[in-house]
Amino acid sequence: MSRIGKKPIPLPGGVKVNVSGNLVTVEGPLGKLQQDFRPEVEVILDETNNLLEVKNVAGTRIGNAMHGLYRALINNMVVGVSGIRKKTRNLRDRVFVRGCGKSPPDSGRFCQRNPKADPGRAGSQVPRPAACSHQGNQ
Repeated sequence: MSRIGKKPIPLPGGVKVNVSGNLVTVEGPLGKLQQDFRPEVEVILDETNNLLEVKNVAGTRIGNAMHGLYRALINNMVVGVSGIRKKTRNLRDRVFVRGCGKSPPDSGRFCQRNPKADPGRAGSQVPRPAACSHQGNQ
């Protein structure tokens, strides 16, 4: 069995799921999505706990593969229609310069890319210690 497939899918508020035959329909504030699934897996809706479970019915190799796949697809559908995951990356709070030994020439967060190392993107700011221009000629 798939480790991913064993995890139940929590349903956030405002998301409605309908399972009929081999079709799962997920409806939320951002839209409506549908997914057909193979007969090797079974989708079970637990309305009391607001959970959706994907079970491997066949127990075959294909069933094991489809178990985790459909769980991930349905979870992505739930996340997509609900809009609960909106991650933003704030790179300015992280210091990427390490192992260089010198302070970067600009604002203190990034090193300039070494033009000898990558001539196609010379001068662009890259948050990688390997792209540091302080390491000298290598």
